Amino acid sequence: MRSVSRKDQINLLLIAVFLSFLLLIFESLGVLRIIYPYVYRIKSPFVLVGVELSQLLLTPFRVVRTSHKAHRRVQDLERNYSESLAQISQLEGMEQENKYLRSLLGSSDIKAGKTIIVRSVSAYGQPAIMLPSNETLRIGNPVLISGAIIGRISELEYSQAKLSLLSKNNPESLLLAKTQNDVNGVIKGDGKRVLFTEVLRSKQLQVGDRVSTQGQEGVASNLFIGKIQQIIEDNSSPVQTAVLEQIASFYESTLVEVRLE
Repeated sequence: MRSVSRKDQINLLLIAVFLSFLLLIFESLGVLRIIYPYVYRIKSPFVLVGVELSQLLLTPFRVVRTSHKAHRRVQDLERNYSESLAQISQLEGMEQENKYLRSLLGSSDIKAGKTIIVRSVSAYGQPAIMLPSNETLRIGNPVLISGAIIGRISELEYSQAKLSLLSKNNPESLLLAKTQNDVNGVIKGDGKRVLFTEVLRSKQLQVGDRVSTQGQEGVASNLFIGKIQQIIEDNSSPVQTAVLEQIASFYESTLVEVRLE
């Protein structure tokens, strides 16, 4: 029996590679799906073996192609899911804004031409608001949420205005205030809380009392600040101090009101 020469082996290898390449092309074009039913009708063992061999050669290619399609499908699903979440978040934000606007329109405390609504932002952890294009804001303008004052404009920039919240320990943001029983005092912050202080000891404070502004330059009177949550007991102090509970938080609101006093 004559041994196969090295040249014949190389030729057979090239033929196998060429046939495999043709099979891949036919598979990608879908030609084999049409041919296979007719080929299986031929009873020749050589033809049947060739078909089974071609199926075996194409198996890795089909696995890779199927895996690639599945991976692309997963990526498409993940992208569609992310887009759906973004749309839901946007719709929720719009719903919140619409509710807020309806509550403002139904409020009797708002005077026409004296209040504008702007979007709240946080610039490097500093509370701020977007500057409106058709209104001029000034340092000291009161900022409110749901009709309650939460701070004042402290700095104007190109596109934003920074705020000084009532809870901030800032002497420039002091407010003259009074309770519903006309007990006078001053609003200041300790960095975390809003305090109603400088109240004479002869005056009576009660938990639950409503506290509003007295009225001063740049700030109208009777702007709601909060309710007395706790009265700080300090017998050594010549004045009384109470902790106020605010009805809204700047960091939980997307829209705020600015009073143009």
